[in-house]
Amino acid sequence: MLGFRVPTILPDMNFEESLETTKIHSVMGLIPAESSLIVTRPFRNPHQRQPLEEERVTISRAATSLTYPARFMLVAAMNPCPCGY
Repeated sequence: MLGFRVPTILPDMNFEESLETTKIHSVMGLIPAESSLIVTRPFRNPHQRQPLEEERVTISRAATSLTYPARFMLVAAMNPCPCGY
């Protein structure tokens, strides 16, 4: 639940961040018809862990493999064991 709230507690994006986010969404075909500039911070819930140290995500499909820059903040939660470990 915390992960879904992180974009709302971070500061608003400046123009350069909005422009970069819009470019990435445009390449992916995710820009809504009624919007020309993405102004809210994106949130993705990945189904698998990607290497955090390399600051890039590689997506491989049957026909091609693409690499995108990925500088992000990881938010995780866990329930500790009752014994303290």
